[in-house]
Amino acid sequence: MKNLNYFLVLLLLTSCFKKEVNDSSIETIDSAAAIVDSVAAIIDSAAALVDSSATYADQNAITENLSDYELAERENTSSSWKRFLENNPNYENAEEIKEKIIRLEVQEIMADQNTGTMPESEKISNQSKSVSTMEVSNDTSCELTLRYSGAEAIMITIPSNSTKKIKISSGSYSVAASACGYNYAGRESLNGDYSVTYYIANQYR
Repeated sequence: MKNLNYFLVLLLLTSCFKKEVNDSSIETIDSAAAIVDSVAAIIDSAAALVDSSATYADQNAITENLSDYELAERENTSSSWKRFLENNPNYENAEEIKEKIIRLEVQEIMADQNTGTMPESEKISNQSKSVSTMEVSNDTSCELTLRYSGAEAIMITIPSNSTKKIKISSGSYSVAASACGYNYAGRESLNGDYSVTYYIANQYR
């Protein structure tokens, strides 16, 4: 009977040992699986980083391979085309680019929320003409820059307290004026002779 008791105790201890071993093995397997998952996540992150770096390098390579003209065309702003002309002063179609710059500057000024409103010029004759005449007086204390974008694209500068007369093809124009660090914009429908005087700040007559 005593031997039987010893046998039962031994059997119970053996069973407990096996259970502890099994539990420990399961915990070890779970830990190993977690480590594998972590390593896989790290590998995925590294692969994504490599892909991102490759994409960035490809974009840089494409940009470096673009010509000055293609770079300016891709950005298509007045600044990008000005840079193009600075880098290519002997470009054969420079006048075409200058016209593009004027049109873009007018668009950019008109789109700026800080741009003031400029009224239309005063028509001084009832005669209709294919070429209109504009007499512009600058009564500001700064140089005045006027840009017309329409049937033509022209830009004129008028010194302070000076008057200029310009001829321009009749038609509808978007007009942008800059003086003393401020921009103004409006629209003109030209078909004859006109006069306008610009005063300092945002006063016009």
